[in-house]
Amino acid sequence: MFGRDPATYDRARLDYPPRVYDLLRKRCGLRPGSSVFEIGPGTGIATRSLLKFGANPIVLIEPDRRLARYLAARLPESNGRVRIFPGPFEKVRLPRG
Repeated sequence: MFGRDPATYDRARLDYPPRVYDLLRKRCGLRPGSSVFEIGPGTGIATRSLLKFGANPIVLIEPDRRLARYLAARLPESNGRVRIFPGPFEKVRLPRG
C-alpha cells in the first residue's frame, strides 16, 4: 500500500519520538557499532536515526520491493553499513551470522 508512493509517505510520516531512541540506547545498548536487525523499515525513518547513532551493520528486511528500492536510493550515504533484503521475512534468505 505505502509502496505506491513512497516519497509522499516518507514526507508525511513523522519520526518516532525521542523516547524510542532513548530506550534503545538505555535498555538495548544501542551505540556506535551496534548490530541492528530491522524488519519492515518502510521508508527508513528509524533506519536513518539508527545510522546517526552509529549502528553498524544494519540488516533490513522490507517486504515491499518498491519500498526496498526507495530505501536503497535514500541510503547511499550508509557506505555499506546497511544491507537491504527485499521480500517477506519468512522467505528471505539471510547469510550466516
